[in-house]
Amino acid sequence: MVVRIMGLLLVPTTLRRITLTNLLSFGPEPVTLELQNLNILIGPNGSGKSNLIEAISLLRSTPVSRRESEGHLAGTILRGGGAAEWIWKGSKGNPASIEVEVSDTERSGAIKHKFSFNGGINRIGFIPR
Repeated sequence: MVVRIMGLLLVPTTLRRITLTNLLSFGPEPVTLELQNLNILIGPNGSGKSNLIEAISLLRSTPVSRRESEGHLAGTILRGGGAAEWIWKGSKGNPASIEVEVSDTERSGAIKHKFSFNGGINRIGFIPR
């Protein structure tokens, strides 16, 4: 089902894969998680369960169009203590990144997105790829 809100066409999507690098407790080696329709996070304390949820929260706050404000994203990053607090502490100067693959119910195939940032900047911006 396609929904139109404020002139935007919204198609239901499903997160199929997420890769985290240099983000929170996820270090420089990319960690890729294959996801299904229902996922359960199980692991010992300190294994990254909450950090995975924070990464998804960060991803959800990114704008879906150029017209949309980037204020949500900045608020989420600031709530987490600023950009430098989101970057894995063992990585000096390397950007944090979240890569996702989503699929929708209307078309076949996957859509890939990548979001990355570093702690050395005072403003947040997007570079089209």
